[in-house]
Amino acid sequence: MKNKRKNPPFIPSVLLNILLRGEDFYEFTDDIDEVYQYRMDSEPGWKTKAWYWFRVLESLPVRQADLTASALLQGTRSEGPQLRTLCLASAATSTCE
Repeated sequence: MKNKRKNPPFIPSVLLNILLRGEDFYEFTDDIDEVYQYRMDSEPGWKTKAWYWFRVLESLPVRQADLTASALLQGTRSEGPQLRTLCLASAATSTCE
């Protein structure tokens, strides 16, 4: 069944669609879907689906940190432990209270 396009798992795809918008969504999913298709042709389906789930779950905290860093660089303020932690880590490049 080579060269038959198989869709990635539905739930992680929807999760990415909710958390990533616009260009970020398409940029990330294009890359991960391309690797998914290659792996589906060369590995068992269960292994490839587990790999996809892991990649999506692994990327979620990074994407949240990217969004928080973007808010810091734009000068917007938001309450929450993630922002405070990032402020401490990036005090050299931004001003935080």
